[in-house]
Amino acid sequence: MIDDEDQDALTAAVREADEELIGRLTVPAYDELLGRLPDIAASRKAPVSGPTLRASWRLTTGLVAAQARLMPRSLGPLTALGLVAAVLLALTAPTPGAVVQLFSSVVTVVLLLGSVTACSHRSDPRLELLSAMPVSPATAFATRLALVLGIDLALSVVASGVLVSAGATTGMLAVVAGWLGRALLAAGAGAVFAIWRSPAFGTMAGVVVWLLGWVRGPDDAVVSGTHPWMLSCALALLAAAVWLARRPRLSGSDG
Repeated sequence: MIDDEDQDALTAAVREADEELIGRLTVPAYDELLGRLPDIAASRKAPVSGPTLRASWRLTTGLVAAQARLMPRSLGPLTALGLVAAVLLALTAPTPGAVVQLFSSVVTVVLLLGSVTACSHRSDPRLELLSAMPVSPATAFATRLALVLGIDLALSVVASGVLVSAGATTGMLAVVAGWLGRALLAAGAGAVFAIWRSPAFGTMAGVVVWLLGWVRGPDDAVVSGTHPWMLSCALALLAAAVWLARRPRLSGSDG
């Protein structure tokens, strides 16, 4: 058993051996250590610049493509068939007023279908991946809704031109004005109730607006033509739908 004196002698021998092998260790002064540190100001990272135009474009196109993939493939053919039916039905109308009424009624159904369909994918499993993108759920939903309604509006304008070119007894502006306000109002009502409750409720709300286009008022149908109040209400309803979509349902059913 090693006593204290032998332990001290062994420790001293180890220290002498270390000094011979690696030299005497000296602890630098505190000021010297600070002098060896890099300049804090110089080591700071440069401020992060905003996204470039190319990066913003890639994000936008990626978001639009992702939202387009969420839509069912049958929506495009159904939209085209609906507009073809609208043109053919309107061509059978005997008067200019009947042409506008029949055409706007079918176009309203087409836009309502697109609006409710755009709101019916809040429980899609792929939304979990979309929620990880650098955009908010409301932005993703607004992109999807704008994409669907934008395409529907463009195709409806084309169908209006086809109707007029095919010999309808009315002008292009009268045809477009006949369905624009009514269709957007139905689409807005459908979107709000589809997001708030379910696509079934959204469809019923849109059908109510559609029926008001057939109810006669003192001068004309309760909902007919395109008026500033109709466009304002439609935009307010669409904005409310986007606001309600801030917290999408990532699981469960749409009901």
